Amino acid sequence: MPSSTGYLMAAIFASAGLFVLLWWLLVRGGDEAPWLPAGLAASVVLLVAAPVTLLICAWAAVPTANAQQATANAKRTICPIPTQTRPWR
Repeated sequence: MPSSTGYLMAAIFASAGLFVLLWWLLVRGGDEAPWLPAGLAASVVLLVAAPVTLLICAWAAVPTANAQQATANAKRTICPIPTQTRPWR
């Protein structure tokens, strides 16, 4: 299964970069509380990134699951599992 760590780290860095950029632009523009809109924008980026990361990882896991199922099916046809075993008789 693919890992979501890279996607979340990219979202965190993008969010932090957006926060710093907006904060700097708002300070230069003379805003009294530049951290508030910058923080809200960065929060929205993170709130959108979390479900998107889950969707990407679920989409990427489908081929892996299909390959594992195909491998399991191939092993069953080569060496079938007995349906009834009687170890005591």
